[in-house]
Amino acid sequence: MRTFLARRFRRRDEDGITMVTVLVAMSLTLVVAIGSLTFLTASTKYSRYDQDVELATAAALSGVADLLTELRVDPGYLTHIEETKTADTGYCRKEAVGGPLAEGDDFHEVCGWPDNQAPRYLKLGGEEGGSAQSYHYVINEVSESGASIIMTSTGRSHNVYRSIQTRFTRENTAMWLYITNYELSDPTPGGTYEGASNLAAPIYGENVTAEACGAGWAPGITLGDLGYAWETPVWGGSGAKPAREYVRAYLNQTIACSQPYFVPQDVLDGKVHSNDSIQSVGATFLGELTSANPRCLDVDPNDSTKSSWNKCVTGDMSDPDGPRQGFATFGAQAPSYREALALPTVQDPKYKATEGGVGCLYEGPTRIIFNGKQMRVWSKESTTERTNCGSVSELASEDGALVDIPLGSMIYVNSATGVEPKEIAAGAIGGPAGRKLPLGSFNGNPPTSAGQTHQGEYVMSAEKGKRDGLGNLWIEGHMTGGNITVAADRSIIITGDLLADDDNKDLIGLMSGESIEIYNPVAGTTRAVSAGTWADAPEMLPDPYVPMSSAWPTDYDGNSGVLRVEAAMHASGASFRVQNSGVKGQLGKLQVFGAIAQNFRGVVGTFHFTEHNETIPFGGYEKDYKYNPRLTSGPPLLFEPISNGAWLTVWQEKFDTPEHSKLP
Repeated sequence: MRTFLARRFRRRDEDGITMVTVLVAMSLTLVVAIGSLTFLTASTKYSRYDQDVELATAAALSGVADLLTELRVDPGYLTHIEETKTADTGYCRKEAVGGPLAEGDDFHEVCGWPDNQAPRYLKLGGEEGGSAQSYHYVINEVSESGASIIMTSTGRSHNVYRSIQTRFTRENTAMWLYITNYELSDPTPGGTYEGASNLAAPIYGENVTAEACGAGWAPGITLGDLGYAWETPVWGGSGAKPAREYVRAYLNQTIACSQPYFVPQDVLDGKVHSNDSIQSVGATFLGELTSANPRCLDVDPNDSTKSSWNKCVTGDMSDPDGPRQGFATFGAQAPSYREALALPTVQDPKYKATEGGVGCLYEGPTRIIFNGKQMRVWSKESTTERTNCGSVSELASEDGALVDIPLGSMIYVNSATGVEPKEIAAGAIGGPAGRKLPLGSFNGNPPTSAGQTHQGEYVMSAEKGKRDGLGNLWIEGHMTGGNITVAADRSIIITGDLLADDDNKDLIGLMSGESIEIYNPVAGTTRAVSAGTWADAPEMLPDPYVPMSSAWPTDYDGNSGVLRVEAAMHASGASFRVQNSGVKGQLGKLQVFGAIAQNFRGVVGTFHFTEHNETIPFGGYEKDYKYNPRLTSGPPLLFEPISNGAWLTVWQEKFDTPEHSKLP
């Protein structure tokens, strides 16, 4: 009995311990359950917030897409965005355009929400009271040309906001490393040809003349009638445009005209496009290559052997059955077809420095040397003074005018009014002591007898486009501190290295109504046909192998044998070329870090083809072209957009929405 009771007592003690254990376990379970419920509630809250962040961001992107769609449908959309604004609504054409007024938002004063009206916020769905996904956007900045826009789109989901700032840019010629209208040597008056009359005779033979090789047109043919190589009657079938003169001369095999090709020495590191047939015999294209040549449609982009990629470039142009397939080395991207782009021919006058009091305007032959944020300017025919651009007396002085570069704006050289074009006397353009232009011995006086002669630069004497009174610019130097667009009514001649800041944040843009040329002076002698009358171009007697000076072009970076041009260049009426490229031997390497656009293909270097299809440099420069990506992503130059070019998204940046942009 005692033993049994003892056992009973011991079991009761154990039951108490079990109860405590159970209570502790239940408490712990409750704590865990409450913790889990709290965690689940917090997780749900954060999950909702994360979802709203994504939805608000998506709504902001819808605003970006909204504006981009408007621009693509109507490129001039921003110029009439407020046409339907009324006094009753106070809103612009698009209800999503505008936003709460903020200090300094000048554009929003047009499209912003008035203080006395509730803002209209475009809903994408959902209920009233903040549950709708919605957006609005404001225009932060529009460039002078209207071709570059910065906008901010704000999206909302419930009470969560996100904003995205985007820059759109309409395509212009500075977005390609190399772009041409015609892959045809420049046939305009003064164009550079290997068969340039007397200059070519010692090299190619007496019959190889500029006229025979295509300088000028067939009877009744004008510039607007020219067809591309892929659409001329020989290669394009019935209904094609008239054949080009250089093609006809070449097919008749009466002479051996030089033709523009990319050769094995040429490396192009950037986007390339031509409305014409791109001609290559071994060049390297590292970036995207497009052409309006229909043969590019036959390229197979998935061809791992790249055996079909050469269909997009042309080789032998002389075959009457059609241009033979060329050959080239391509990067990882296959060449492709793109419709012909309508390249601007001249700059719209409203963007010139002549309007709005912005930038510097000079008249007649002008010379500029950049030096940091300043420039030295000689412009003896300028008669109109503009603030901070040099006085008339300074511009005409021996030392020229030292002024600040109008960064972010434009320098424009126009033709002088009331000045009869005539040959320019030696040194009359101006320059530093010992480096005045033009070179030669012409003193500006008329001849006193027939047969009298003087020596000068061949292009100055023979080409009327370089005469006195005309808007030509000679430029060189090193610029820092920002962006500058330089334009000339006629031509721009680069007389030395043209450099921007080393960190590539600064940009130079050159746009000419005719050509952009690399300075390479060759001596020529002009003979008087009678007392008082100097001979015109046909009487020019050149000395092709005698350079006028070995000190050109000017070296600014200490890299001997290399001419470096850091600029976006657009020769809108003619071509980018080297003066007298085939008559002074090899000049070294031409490095372009920027962009080249031209109406016609300019001659930069000349080569001889051997019987084994090897190329031997003969004259001019070897090409080393590389695109500067800052031309796309950086602040825009004042280049006219391509009329049928696309709008592109250049960059985007997401950020938290400031309080003043949120709805009340």
